Amino acid sequence: EQKKQEEDAAASKKKEFRAMSIEELKKLLTKKGAEATGKKEDLVEAAFAISAREEAAAARKAKLKSMDTDKLKQRLASKGLPTGKKEAMIATWLAHEAKIKEAAQAWE
Repeated sequence: EQKKQEEDAAASKKKEFRAMSIEELKKLLTKKGAEATGKKEDLVEAAFAISAREEAAAARKAKLKSMDTDKLKQRLASKGLPTGKKEAMIATWLAHEAKIKEAAQAWE
């Protein structure tokens, strides 16, 4: 059921992007710092990929916000990262995860 909802949401988002003009898609991609070249379907796919990444990041941030502050502190401390107020710890953890992802992609 969850997978069906996710597929429906993805199809709806792609439909939303397909309804946009090429100029609108180019503006959106440029605003997001992405390359805005290619055919319309390429632009739609690029916009969808960015949207999916942003939604995943928002979901990850929400999950961290719901985490107990002490548990979050322990997680950061175990990686030698600084602790502090919850928002700052969340930002630190997300930056740490991004750095790890970048390093992993560099090896590919």
